[in-house]
Amino acid sequence: MNTKTASTTGVNFWQAFRSTIRGIDAPQQLAWGLTIGLIAGVMPKFSAIPFLLLLFLVLSRANLATGIFGAIAGHFLGHFLMPMFDSAGYWCLTSPVLQTPLSSAHELPFVAWLCINNTIVAGSIFYSILALIPLYVLSRVLCGWLQPWLVLRWRNFTQTKTHHA
Repeated sequence: MNTKTASTTGVNFWQAFRSTIRGIDAPQQLAWGLTIGLIAGVMPKFSAIPFLLLLFLVLSRANLATGIFGAIAGHFLGHFLMPMFDSAGYWCLTSPVLQTPLSSAHELPFVAWLCINNTIVAGSIFYSILALIPLYVLSRVLCGWLQPWLVLRWRNFTQTKTHHA
C-alpha cells in the first residue's frame, strides 16, 4: 500500500470520526441523540422501526455518537423490558378501540414491515411514546451536566491528534 494512500485513508477516517461528534457543544443535540438511540435500541430488530429511527438519527442534527451509545445501551435494556412490552402490546392489540385502526393500518403498503401486529413491537411503541419526553428531559439534564467535561476531553483529544499529524 502506498504511504500517501495510507495517510489519506487515515485523514478520511479522522474526518468521518469527527463528523460523528457533531453538536458536542450543544447539550440538546447530545440529548436528542441519546433519546432517539435509546428508543431505537429497545425496539425489536426484526421490525423496520429501529432502522427508520437510526436513519432519522443520521439525517437529523442529533449527535450521532450519543445516538449509537444510546442504541447499544437500549439494546441490552430492551431484553429486560420485553415481558413488560409483551403485556402492554397484548393490551394494545386486543383493545377494542385500537383494533380497527391497527388492522386498517396493517393493510397499507410497507406497514407490514413495521410488524405492529406483534405484541412486543406494539408494546415497545406504546412505552416509547410514553417515555419520549421524560427520556429527553432526563437526557438533557445528564448531557448538560456532562457536556463541559466532554468538550474538554474532545478538545484535548483533537489538539493531541493535530500535534502528532
